[in-house]
Amino acid sequence: MKDKAPIGWLAFWLGLRIVTAFELFSLFVSFYAAIRSPHPDPHGVSLFAFWASVGIYLHPVSSGYAGRAGIHFRRYLFLQFAPWDEVETILWSTQKIVVLLRDPHRWQRWINFTLHAGPVDALTEAHGEYIRELEFIRWLGLTSLEQTRRFEIRHLERSRDSLWRNPSLYKSQWIALACVWALAAGLFFLSAMKPR
Repeated sequence: MKDKAPIGWLAFWLGLRIVTAFELFSLFVSFYAAIRSPHPDPHGVSLFAFWASVGIYLHPVSSGYAGRAGIHFRRYLFLQFAPWDEVETILWSTQKIVVLLRDPHRWQRWINFTLHAGPVDALTEAHGEYIRELEFIRWLGLTSLEQTRRFEIRHLERSRDSLWRNPSLYKSQWIALACVWALAAGLFFLSAMKPR
């Protein structure tokens, strides 16, 4: 049995991070323009809020591999590590693996690994038919992991684990989005208050 199992689609992650770099540049330019202008343009403030929201949405997307000691993942440039004892739940489908961590106070409690699923597997899963387990899930069952606390592995159910059905999982995203849109509303308010 292999000591490592890859998780996530590297090409997809790399493409999203290129988009993220463009998004950060656009975010900086729109925010700088809104701050420097005596009368912030509502269009620029809206662009700032939009690109910041996109960045928050793309933040958890990762790529990496699992080893006996834990999960090594990369959200941006630097490799991070989560030992198996920090993992609470692993949700999987043909299109993604979501790893939920135990600490509810982390900025990002979950790690999202997008997979390269074939259209037949995705359609089969969408119709609720049986699908075979992913190689990573089989690897977890066959490998002795360095852990003292057990974690749950289950199939990702969109009706049960979605943003609307289980918002506590996504609390950090909701807080970040609220801050971004509050800042945008504040910029709108300041632009309306400044004398023309």
